[in-house]
Amino acid sequence: MNRIFIRSVLLFMVFSVVAYSLLKGQMSFYAVKDIIGLDQSLYMHVSMFFTDEIFEQSYNGYQLQRIFPFALVNILFESLSIPCSAPNLMLALIVCNVFALVVSIIVFFRISNYLHWKISTEIIAFSILFVNFHTLKYIEYTPFNTDEFAFLSSIIMLDAWVKKRQVLLLCVGVIGTFIWPTLFISALILYLFKQSPISLMDKSNSQPLSLWYLVKLGAALLVLPILLLTFIKYAPTKTLNGFADIYWGDWFGYNYINIWVTVIATLCLMLFVYKMLEPFQFNLIYFWKKIVESVTLKRFVIVCFVYGVMKILLWSLSNDDPYWDMAGMLKHTALRSTALPFVFLEAHFLYFGLIVVLLIFNWKRAIAVYERLGIGFMLIIAMCLILCVNPESRYMIYLLPFVAIPFMAIVDQMKLRTWVSWLFLYMQLLLSRFWLPVNQDWLLIYFRLDVMHYSMNGLVNGAFQHVEMYIVGSVLFILISIIYYWGVRKSYFLINKL
Repeated sequence: MNRIFIRSVLLFMVFSVVAYSLLKGQMSFYAVKDIIGLDQSLYMHVSMFFTDEIFEQSYNGYQLQRIFPFALVNILFESLSIPCSAPNLMLALIVCNVFALVVSIIVFFRISNYLHWKISTEIIAFSILFVNFHTLKYIEYTPFNTDEFAFLSSIIMLDAWVKKRQVLLLCVGVIGTFIWPTLFISALILYLFKQSPISLMDKSNSQPLSLWYLVKLGAALLVLPILLLTFIKYAPTKTLNGFADIYWGDWFGYNYINIWVTVIATLCLMLFVYKMLEPFQFNLIYFWKKIVESVTLKRFVIVCFVYGVMKILLWSLSNDDPYWDMAGMLKHTALRSTALPFVFLEAHFLYFGLIVVLLIFNWKRAIAVYERLGIGFMLIIAMCLILCVNPESRYMIYLLPFVAIPFMAIVDQMKLRTWVSWLFLYMQLLLSRFWLPVNQDWLLIYFRLDVMHYSMNGLVNGAFQHVEMYIVGSVLFILISIIYYWGVRKSYFLINKL
């Protein structure tokens, strides 16, 4: 089929669903109820008062690293004398999110043209990146967030990196300092290292196998001391009840069932960490040698200079309130990931869709693709591995292009039947849950939260979802995994067997 026609169909579908989500009353919910989450209320405040407060050190470091689109809207409104009312700001942010989506799709098609994907591969890649819960539900429901701008920044960074436009990569990273906390670091990493292949699964050039087994086992067992330190630092009493209290005392209490479920969930987390690290096998001396070879003095100096300048700028604008530190991040990640067995996989499946299934069954092949892109890219994948154990999937949205787009090299090799890509698109559309009603009175009886904003999170967000949704999501995840395994093994999805 003609590629232009296919793209027209994809665009029509995505923007029809986006329009449907907006017209179903998501905006009126904010305007009428005036109930929004903590982050959103904060950034609505920034959109209203940024020009009055920026030089008064009114924001902490966390807020400054997500402030860009809201500051931009405030400056635009003030310069045009437009009232900074909640409905006006909400409409402006939704327009900004849709604009970011349009630019992201344009960049995606540019990357597809550059990589010469088959039409079926492009359909699958488009489905993964744009036909998901984030695009078709979340950004319409939560306009006062920087998630879509983070996604846009990352796909532009990837395009610049692939085409070796280093200045553009660095400029987007600098702007990303005020969009998403880890965007800036990711840009510096990609800029610093050359795009020279590295071998991380070569057993012939590795440390003794017994040493690597110990390293991987040690990484998996690291979960235990983190949980122990969380217990020591945050538990009100050093008893089993005190252990339960650190779950019940935070946002995710409704995920906690009992100590035995948490023990099983902890074992599942350890197993996941081990299996993700299992394919890696390399010589440490070789690895450090490749790092040195991949860095030039010029790029090292530029990275240090840019990093220093941006840190000084953030420090000068910040009010020194830490708000969110590494200890807090570890606490939230440890408790969220051990509340229910494999809750992070189920959450990512509901948020991103079938890419989670594809990665699980093709993880070793995926690493083989990623390592050909060099040390810098592998460090981005390592960052993804660290973040993926946190079931609040939106933290990983900016990493989705880095994970999914190179993975399409594997999809290209699979020789899928033509109808499979359309089935994939349809499944992604269903999993996006654009059709799911939110903030309905009949839904609120299932949730313990009083704030209506979180009723959607209770249905679909891994960090907040109710146990009933976890069960539904897990069953779907298992069923689709079985169908994928059966379809590939029996060659029903493939023209030829792998």
